[in-house]
Parts: sequence; structure tokens; C-alpha cells
Amino acid sequence: SAIGIGRWQWTGARSVVNAGIMGGVNRFSNETLGGVDLDRGREQQLSVRFDARHQLSPALELEAGGEVDVLDESRWRQRPVTSTTYRVINDYTGEGTRLGVYGTAHWTVAPWLSVLPGVRVDRSSLTDDSTASPWVQAVWRVASGTVVRGATGVYQQFPTFEQVIGAWGTPDLHPERATSLDVGVEQAIGQSARLQVTVYDREEQDFLRRPGIEPRLVDGRFVPGSRTARFENRVEGSTRGIEMMVQRLDANGFSGWLSYSYGRNRYRDTVSGERFWGDLDQRHTVNLYGLYRLSPRMSVSGKLRMGSNFPAPGYYTESGGRYYVGETRNDVRLPSFARLDLRLNRT
Repeated sequence: SAIGIGRWQWTGARSVVNAGIMGGVNRFSNETLGGVDLDRGREQQLSVRFDARHQLSPALELEAGGEVDVLDESRWRQRPVTSTTYRVINDYTGEGTRLGVYGTAHWTVAPWLSVLPGVRVDRSSLTDDSTASPWVQAVWRVASGTVVRGATGVYQQFPTFEQVIGAWGTPDLHPERATSLDVGVEQAIGQSARLQVTVYDREEQDFLRRPGIEPRLVDGRFVPGSRTARFENRVEGSTRGIEMMVQRLDANGFSGWLSYSYGRNRYRDTVSGERFWGDLDQRHTVNLYGLYRLSPRMSVSGKLRMGSNFPAPGYYTESGGRYYVGETRNDVRLPSFARLDLRLNRT
């Protein structure tokens, strides 16, 4: 892999202009112990970006920019059919260009209210599609020490090369689309602590899936996974939850935070009607961090992370401590986990 980045910046009395260019190349191969190629690939990218920010008035700041990405990618994959023979399952080479421009504003409506609207427009030559993604954020200072934050927007993602061209690709795919909304309340506790609670909801449409690639049971009969299934826009779903955090900051004593989040990520296949939990559906997550400064040169810290864990992606079932192929996707979960890190720092 190799990458190069260049930046240029100009700063005026009320304006800032940034420009950058990035070029990168990545080549890779995976082989068996016997020296047989399983995967080969190449990625090349050239990107140019431009951003400008201008303070139009004490209450209004404007920002706009754009980016052009020129991409080139190739992949070759083969897999064993028998112990001595292999079959090529995907082989493609493609190039494309992505263009994106955006505009946003930071408007201080009043000392207690700020609004940040914006919009982004993108185009991909790979699928010949264009998207428009608006958003708006707001910060409301209800009282001394109490702040309410909210945001909503539409976010879209174009399909990748492998999803459009090659053996698994579908040329007329649509961009994946997500509409999100979150509202949070932050309350100061004294001079050094704060409590934050946020609820969120994300609705997803036209997400991609290769139906039938995973082995499973259908009416009690084993159905092997398909290696030739193509990507399709056929999944919709939602992610909803709540996040809570208590934090304390003290430069000379104890600092730390305790956070807890609860979330649910559920999907539906719009063609087959199948419903299943998302691959990243972790219901409960706890993070506990603490740092105590013993002296200007020495501190001790600890971090505890716990989670109920994610589903084992695929059609599995468990019986008597053994695992088998099942009929329902993501029905078996990995065991809950906990990790504790302790550290002593001495300068």
C-alpha cells in the first residue's frame, strides 16, 4: 500500500479556504499453504477536495465544499471445489467517478438557540445515480447548565464495485438510504460533572443483500448456500435505542465516566418477508472508565467494557450445548463479554 496527501490553506479576516489532494494504491493477494492463489486485488484512488468557510455576520457562518473521487478496482477470487481443483467465483475490473458537493450554515438565532441546516448532493458514474441528502441540527440552551440537542437527516450510500459488476453484481442497484433522528438532553452537575441522555431512531431502506448465500433449513430440509447469488436492494429495517452517560472531569483528581446503551436492530426482507435481527444487534453495552492523578507525574486508570454481544451471523440453532444449521437467521448469539484494562502512567 502507498498513499500521498497534500494540503493548502488560506485564512482571511472572516474566511478560511482549504484544498487537498490524495492519491493511494493498494494491492493484495491471499494464498493457500500450497501456494495456490485464492484472492488477488488492486485498488487505486485519486481524490481532490475543496472547502470554504465564511463568517457572513456575527450570527451566521456559511460553509460549502466538494470532492471528486476517481476510483479503479479489480478483484479475482477462486475457491476449492475438491481437494485438488478450484473454481473462479468472481473476476471483475472497473473504474468510476464519484462527485459530491455540500452546503451548510451555522445560524445563531438567539443566544439560547443555534440551528445548523445543510444539504449534500452526490453522483456516481458506476450506477449513473444522483442523490440529495438534507439534514438539520439544533442546539437549545434551556437554562444554565441544561442543553437540548436534536438532529435529523437523510444519509445515502452508493453500491461498491463488487456489488455492481462481476459475478455477484447487479448493474441497476439503488443507493442504500437511511433516515435518522436523535434527541439528547445534557444536564450539568456542579462544576465538573454532567449527565447526558440521548434517544435515537434510524429507518433504513433499499439495503443490499445476496439472498440464499448462507446454508439453512427450509421446512426441515437442508439447503446449501449459493455462490452465484447477486446483490439486490431488498432489505429494510430500523435501529432504535437510548444512550446514557455520567461524566466527571477534574484535572488534578478523579475523572471518568459511566455509560449504558440499549438498542434494537431489526430487518425485513421485502421480497421473501423474512424477519431477522441485524448482525450488529447488541442490546446492552456498559462502559466504565476512571482516571486518578496521584501527582503531576503519575496517574492510574482503568476501563471496563461489557456487552451482551452480537448474533452469530447465519442460520444456526442451539440444542444441548451443540450448534446446528437452523431455519431462522441470527437466532443464536455469541456469549456476553467483559474486558478490564488497568494502566499506570509515569512521566
